[in-house]
Amino acid sequence: MFSLGKITKMEDLPSKPQLKKAIKEAMNLTDMGVTMKKAPQPKQRPRFPDTFKLLYRRILKHLCSLKKLPLIQKGVYHMDYRC
Repeated sequence: MFSLGKITKMEDLPSKPQLKKAIKEAMNLTDMGVTMKKAPQPKQRPRFPDTFKLLYRRILKHLCSLKKLPLIQKGVYHMDYRC
């Protein structure tokens, strides 16, 4: 397999005969159905802005404080949250 590496200037290109040979080799591989597998991209967790984190903490704190109230005062807000 022919590899050119990173080409940053004209001097990095191979000579014309070498380039023709590489192109013919690539065409033959394509005709045979050979494909190159790409390395899988590492999955990144989405980053949440600090404002969302702050709001989430405030909501969770509010829900935990509701958990301490008597059942009558909880009303429709009564849910089982981990505090």
